[in-house]
Amino acid sequence: MSLTQAKLLFSDMTKTLKIGEGTFNDQGMCRIVLKDEWMPPINFCYLDSTDEILIFSAIGIIEGKKEPEVFKALFYRQFLFDKSNSITYALAPDNNALTAQVKLHVSVLTVDDFADAVEKFANEVAYLRVTYFSKDDNVTDSGYQQDVLDIASGLMG
Repeated sequence: MSLTQAKLLFSDMTKTLKIGEGTFNDQGMCRIVLKDEWMPPINFCYLDSTDEILIFSAIGIIEGKKEPEVFKALFYRQFLFDKSNSITYALAPDNNALTAQVKLHVSVLTVDDFADAVEKFANEVAYLRVTYFSKDDNVTDSGYQQDVLDIASGLMG
């Protein structure tokens, strides 16, 4: 598959999810900024060499006091990809920056599968942001619950 075909697939996916903006540029990249300010942007990159679309997002910096809690949760969610929807995580060695990522093979990807994968990815990022990266430790998850649920029904405001 080519970048042109990936662009068409991406365009159809954004229409399915009712995302008002977002198209692959000529290098096969796109960034979508979500309607909720507490959510990080979601990045898309077409990998020509493997005919895949890489979806990734920088979730946050893991502070020393939260390391064991976050690492334990990530390990449990990664176990056979049971709860993480096949999303993997990377941790920068220099500053403990956590990134979520997933790769999708374009040749077998349908528009509905792509839209479903983007929704699951956004929900996984939202779960981690709400649970471990809220700026105020006294804020409960219930303050964000409706926003997290709204992600699945519409990524852009």
